[in-house]
Amino acid sequence: MAVPRAALLGPSLLGMALLSLAGCSEPSVSRLETVPADTLMSISVVIDPPADARSLGTVAVTRCRDDLAENPPAEVSILNGMKAEAARQGGNAIRVIGYRMGLTVKEGCYHTMTGRAEMYRLRG
Repeated sequence: MAVPRAALLGPSLLGMALLSLAGCSEPSVSRLETVPADTLMSISVVIDPPADARSLGTVAVTRCRDDLAENPPAEVSILNGMKAEAARQGGNAIRVIGYRMGLTVKEGCYHTMTGRAEMYRLRG
């Protein structure tokens, strides 16, 4: 039995319509823990920590988008993540080591951005 040509085109046209509508979806929302603004503001970003600063180690924070059509995460979200981790570990300053952007296709995580920083406890 022959399948009508219109029946073959129907699903592909529907699929194309759905794909075009997917681009209009709302941006995904990061599932980040809430950190009070005053906590983030209390963490300094230093270029050269003072000689008496105590290092608390390094931290790496990665954020990603779950929709390939979205822009990469904002750098400020990575910076705030590093500040939040420094505060959690008793630090009051960070020195940003660097940022790295990537494109990953694993577990629905695209457009990754990773930031690394050294955490410090400054005197005073």
